[in-house]
Amino acid sequence: MNHGSIEVLNRKQILLSSEIIHLLQLENNSYDKIKEISRQDFHEFCNEFGSKRKELMANIEDIFNLYGLGRLEIKEVDSKNKSAKLNLFNSSIAHVHLNKNKESGKAVCNLTCAVLSGIFSYLFDEDIDCREQRCYAKGDEFCQFVVKKRGVDR
Repeated sequence: MNHGSIEVLNRKQILLSSEIIHLLQLENNSYDKIKEISRQDFHEFCNEFGSKRKELMANIEDIFNLYGLGRLEIKEVDSKNKSAKLNLFNSSIAHVHLNKNKESGKAVCNLTCAVLSGIFSYLFDEDIDCREQRCYAKGDEFCQFVVKKRGVDR
C-alpha cells in the first residue's frame, strides 16, 4: 500500500467489503464485464511473470485464493474439451448472502462464476462459461462450479 492506494501488477486495486461485492454482482450484465476483466488480468499476470498458460494452471488454486472469494480446489480439468469442475470452500459471497438473507433456493455466487469464466477463458484460450452447481447458500457443504466452452450443454 502506498499513500492510500493499493497496486498489484501496476494496476490500482480497491479493497471492498464482501457485502458491497455481493450487491455489485446483482447488477445487470455484470457477469460479462467481470469475465472480461478477469481474462485480461490473467493475461497481464502471465506477461508480468513470464508464465505460460500451463504453468498458471498448475498454480491456479493459489492464485485464485488471492481474490478473497474463498478457497478453490480443482477437482477435474479436461484441457482437450475445455472444461473443469471446481469446489469452493468458505465462499465470501455465499456467507454474506446467508448473513443478510438466510438460506437461498438458488446459487448466489454470480461474481465467482464470472471470475472463474474469465480465468478459464484465458487458460483454455476459448470463450468459457461457468455455472454454479452447488452453493453453500442453498445449504450445500460447499460451492461447486463447472466451466465449459460457451454454448456447450451443461
